[in-house]
Amino acid sequence: IPVVFGPRVAGILVVIAIVLVVVLSLTLRSLSPLSLGWPFQLAMFAAGMFLLLPAVRLVRTLDGRQAARLFDHASLYPLILLAIMFVFVLLA
Repeated sequence: IPVVFGPRVAGILVVIAIVLVVVLSLTLRSLSPLSLGWPFQLAMFAAGMFLLLPAVRLVRTLDGRQAARLFDHASLYPLILLAIMFVFVLLA
């Protein structure tokens, strides 16, 4: 995408995709038969911000190091969501 559309458009597409991922991850609470409560929702939102902030920095700077940092955060995001789900399911 960066080769065809340029780094600015690619960064904007990444931010849009991450916002959609964060919004969809916030709906996980409604899909669970357990009563996970608002602390779960807050933890999921914090995990989303962990992923979204490097994406916004990437759009602002268009720096390759920011792209690498975003990649690292994106690699950790599923593990963080799994840990949050695991803890809150055990507490429920």
